[in-house]
Amino acid sequence: MSVTIKRSLRRWFLAIGGLCLLLICAGVYEETVGFPRYVRGRWVHKRIEWYGLGTGLPVLYPGVVDYVYRDAAGNLVKHGPYHRYVFQSGWIRLNAEGFFRDGLPDGTFTEWNTYDGTKQSETFYADGQPIGDAWYQKGRLFQYRRNLYDGKKRIATKTFSNGRWFLDKVSACLNFTVDPQTGDVLYLNKVVCQ
Repeated sequence: MSVTIKRSLRRWFLAIGGLCLLLICAGVYEETVGFPRYVRGRWVHKRIEWYGLGTGLPVLYPGVVDYVYRDAAGNLVKHGPYHRYVFQSGWIRLNAEGFFRDGLPDGTFTEWNTYDGTKQSETFYADGQPIGDAWYQKGRLFQYRRNLYDGKKRIATKTFSNGRWFLDKVSACLNFTVDPQTGDVLYLNKVVCQ
């Protein structure tokens, strides 16, 4: 091989090596610090609470990983995905997950059984207010209760108990019901009044 080809190959391998090193560094940065990202109308950055284990030389693991932004007063406000981890039997296991919007819980927050990885419970939120919950035994739904709203007015509560789904009506007139076997909301052709 000529000297020119060897130099070209060496430069090419150095460039690839440098690019690989840059990608590895970017991946490590994303996992430990996090690049800013845009989540539901706000720029946020990852925040990690590191937890330590053991005596002597501590072992660190990410106990809580969430996303935050600073408000006008300079306070950190949770906004985006939330994950909580525990260290158990030599492994880092997901214990809880959910989503925050402007500091308030929003949507479904799930807690996991860290021994077998099955779902343990769920809490449902709307605008920071709890609107229901679900409980599981060995990963199977055991009990469920969730309020249903028309705007801000509660119109019914969807429940699961003893293997069946029910709709407890608050409003006198509704245009839906629930399937007692599956829990699916079934919309009716007309409004049914009690």
